[in-house]
Order: sequence, then structure tokens, then C-alpha cells
Amino acid sequence: MDYKQKNILSLIAVAIIVAASVWLIYPIDKKIPQGLDIKGGMSVILTASPPKGKALNNDMLQQADTILTNRVDKLGVSEASVQRQGANNFLIQLPGIRTGEQVLETIGRTGVLEFKPVIGADNKGNPKLGPTAVSGDTLTGATTSFDEFGKPQVDISFNAEGREKFARITTELAKTQGQLAIVLDGKVKSAPSVKDAITDGRAVINNIGSISDAKNLAVILQTGALPVNLQIAESRFVGPTLGQDSLKQGLYAALAGLALVALYLIGFYRGYGVVAVAGLAVFGAVFLGVLALIGNEFRLFSLTLPGVAGMVLSIAVATDTSILILERVKEEVRGGKTLRTAAQSGFLHAIVTSINADLVTFIGVVFLWVFAIGAVKGFAFTLILGIIIDLLAAVFFTKPAVALVSEWKLFDRPALTGVREAV
Repeated sequence: MDYKQKNILSLIAVAIIVAASVWLIYPIDKKIPQGLDIKGGMSVILTASPPKGKALNNDMLQQADTILTNRVDKLGVSEASVQRQGANNFLIQLPGIRTGEQVLETIGRTGVLEFKPVIGADNKGNPKLGPTAVSGDTLTGATTSFDEFGKPQVDISFNAEGREKFARITTELAKTQGQLAIVLDGKVKSAPSVKDAITDGRAVINNIGSISDAKNLAVILQTGALPVNLQIAESRFVGPTLGQDSLKQGLYAALAGLALVALYLIGFYRGYGVVAVAGLAVFGAVFLGVLALIGNEFRLFSLTLPGVAGMVLSIAVATDTSILILERVKEEVRGGKTLRTAAQSGFLHAIVTSINADLVTFIGVVFLWVFAIGAVKGFAFTLILGIIIDLLAAVFFTKPAVALVSEWKLFDRPALTGVREAV
């Protein structure tokens, strides 16, 4: 396979990728997930405090972080996030949520489940409870269902340890048809009478209320009890209007910047400028396609206003790469090389310079992405992605495109290349 055929195949492959990217991003307002500052939703800060008699430590906070993340994920809120802030705070962002009291209760509830025998009643008729017979940390599953009367309930199952303990307490209570209280966060949910020993490691929690309450309780039990107590320090709703206006302004700025860059490239580099503009179009399509793929398909990204800023800056990086390549080609031609030879050698020299320059930015932005919190990560991520796609577009599109058009006899004219000293 000769050099020309390789260039043609490279452009065909790029065309296929661009077509796939366009398919991924259409319609763009639905295919790229939007973050809280654009879409609107709920933002809440939870402050952690230690259980009575214990001191707060990093292991507790790390475990709480994991549990909170799992709870938010299981609630099915798209593009939600949980972040540690300061010594003992958690920032939870829930895009698209308009009323969040029940959501907050589910996320921040401690979720300590206990099974205790009822040993009597006080003078108000409230049950007196014995020591914990089985704890919630022996659960292996919790799912919602309905009883024979159509009322919601939560079906739970135990591991081997829990199954043994549950069989022991129910066997003992079944002798007198005693009551076994199901206690969640210190409150008795129900206290059914035990008629038969339960040895299969399964139980039911009823007297819940609505199916939504049952689902939230199942989420709490599935994710385990929080090792800390959480209180709401701040809770606010972010309206989408301001975010959408800011997004539109950011997109208008990006489009205006692209138009000005395109005019500059075509005016200064003529025919090669058209190739550079096509390269920017390829860059933009693939960039948005990748964002849609990792955001909509894998749910690993949501677009925020800082992310839009990173995208705009990525356009500048991509433009800089194109200018480096075209300027180097012009210098090679001025040095006496033909356009075809200059296109090959000029690209090799320019791409090395571009990689060195981008590498410095890349390293700095990676550090920013690793150590930053909140929306700043979105800026760093889009800029990192833009640098990578820019270099790939330069290698697989700009290089073969410049090489192929340099073979056209039409490009022997200086007026079409911007190379005044040529021929």
C-alpha cells in the first residue's frame, strides 16, 4: 500500500467516525447530559457527626461517602454526584429534581436495622424491647413487593450468620407466639407475632405506607447503614432558566469564535485554510460524539458551564495545531521543497512541536482534574479530551488531507496556498 492509498484510507476511516459521532449527538440537547448548573435541580450539603460515644474518623467518612454514592445511584437520578467537602461535609447534586424531601430522607437516613424481641409494654402501651437479636449488617438483599392485600412491603434476606440468628430468635418466640419488633433507626416499624420458626433466612417488613416509601426503604437497606449521623446544613433548588441562558451564551460564543477562526484560516491560508476548517469540523463532531457516548451511554459525564469553557478553549488548542502545521509547510516550501515533500516533512516537524506544547497543558490539566472538586473537574475533563482528540485529528485527518491536496496541480498556484515564495 503506497503513501497515497494510506492517506485515502485514513480519511475514509475519519469520515465513518464523524458519521457515527453525528449519529451519537443528534439531537444534541438530549444526547449530552446536562449538569446541575445548566439543567437545574437540587443541591444539598450534609454535615456528618459521629455516633454517640465515638469519635469521627476518616474511615467513617469514606464509608459514608461510598454508601451515599450507592444510594444516589440506586435512586436513579441521572448525572447525580456526591463529593466530600471540608472535614466532615458532603455535597450532593441532583440534576432535574424539583421536590426533594423524600429524596433527602432516603439519602441522609442512617438506616440502622435491628430485630428485637418485645418483652413487655410501658404505661402508654409502647412496646418494651429486648436486646438486638439480628442486625441489618447481616442482610444480603432487599426488594419491594406487595402482600396479599396489595399493600407494599420490603422482602429481605440474610447471610449465613443472619439466617442462623434469625432462626434462633424466631424459634424461641414461636413457642409463646411472642412478638419480634422490626426497628429502623430506633423506631419500631412493626412488631408481628411469630407463629412459626423462620429458618430460610427471609423476612418481610410491612406497615410501610406507599410503594415509593417501600422503594426508598429498600435502597437504604441495600446500601447498608451509615456509620455517621447526617444533618442537612444547606439545601437549595437551582432553577434551570439561568443555566440555560448561560449555556446559550456559551454556545453562541463558541460558534462566533469558530466563525472568526474559520474566516481567518481561509483568508490567511487560502486553500489550506479550507482544509484546516474541515479539520476543526472533524474535531468538533468527534469531540461532541465522544461526550455523548461517555455521558449518555456510560453515564460518566454531564456538561456543566465550566465544561463549556473547556470546550471553547479546546477549539483554540485545535486551531493552534492547524496553524503550526500550515506554517511549517509554508516554511518548508520557502526552503525550496515541493508542496508534496513539504506537506510530509512539515507535518512531522509541526506535530512534534504541537505535542510538546500540548503535553505541558495536558499535565497541568490532569493535575487539576485529579485534585479539583466540583464543576472545575468538568472544565479539566473537557480540555483533556479536547487535547487528545485534537492530536488524533491532526494525525488521521489534517496530515493526509494536506498531503492529498498538495498533489493537486491547482495548488501549485501561490494564490491558493498562501505561499508567496512558492515556485
